[in-house]
Amino acid sequence: MKEKIVEKIKHQLDKGIDTEAECMYLLAQVRMYLEQESVKDFWNLRMCANWALHTTLDNERNSTVRIFLEEVNSFLIDADEQNGYDVKRNPSLHNKILFFTAFEVEMQKFIDEIGIDTPFFDDRKKIIRFKEVYEKVIEDTPLVCKATRPLSHFSEISLSRRKEVPETWSSSLYWTIKRNNGKILRIKIEEKTIPMGIVEIDLRAFIYIENTY
Repeated sequence: MKEKIVEKIKHQLDKGIDTEAECMYLLAQVRMYLEQESVKDFWNLRMCANWALHTTLDNERNSTVRIFLEEVNSFLIDADEQNGYDVKRNPSLHNKILFFTAFEVEMQKFIDEIGIDTPFFDDRKKIIRFKEVYEKVIEDTPLVCKATRPLSHFSEISLSRRKEVPETWSSSLYWTIKRNNGKILRIKIEEKTIPMGIVEIDLRAFIYIENTY
């Protein structure tokens, strides 16, 4: 079974990702491999696959989501104690919130570790096309992570993509946290890409946090 999944992933990468169906098929195979082989690493890649294939996840049945939601709850507890939000005080959560920026890096690492030899990651145009298609898959479907196991400080967190992205940014995502005290917390992520000749360089995302009522 493992060999068949690896073969399917290689075939799709060699062919390229040009349609939403191809993107979802590839990510479904990646997630299948991670689950069947009980791979604990690649949290960012796993979440990218989850967003493409699901609309709702919860902390009752999904250990990946459970860990994430517990970290969000700890972040909110810390914010109340410190009287201010600073996600950098929790490096693990900071990296999870920025998971989309690590999508490409983790995908390539995963492919290397399962032993697939493909020219896909040597072709920058194919990589950019893959990310463009992925953003089409997710743009109309927020990913909602619900705390079906009660947490002290919030009930759910959802991830959405802005349809209208500023010209200077390659993508714009935002997390929305529904707090138990009735407040809504929004964490905005702006990822900037700058052209360097024929190459585009993705800069680290910027995070903005704001309370809405």
